[in-house]
Amino acid sequence: VMMDALDAGAADFESDGEVMKTGDKISLVYNGKEEKAYYVVIAGDVNCDGRLTSVDLLAAQKYILEISKLKNEAAVQAADFNGDGKVNSRDLLACQKRILGLS
Repeated sequence: VMMDALDAGAADFESDGEVMKTGDKISLVYNGKEEKAYYVVIAGDVNCDGRLTSVDLLAAQKYILEISKLKNEAAVQAADFNGDGKVNSRDLLACQKRILGLS
């Protein structure tokens, strides 16, 4: 998918679907060369499907309890729902409130 061109540059978006999700790559391209790449992080989208559901909550809980690992570093950043630099029970609570529409 090609995004808007700026002068002689452009931004490319790489995804395996039609929904932007955690872990997708956005590349800034100038004269055909990738100058910079960014990875999408959507707060709470721990399973990298572009939606915030109870599946994300369960994945974050398993990560906190060291039962399982997350898909990539972007998923770990998404698990830090409150943005304090740590993934803990406070993130689970904030994520649960958002899922339930309480925040």
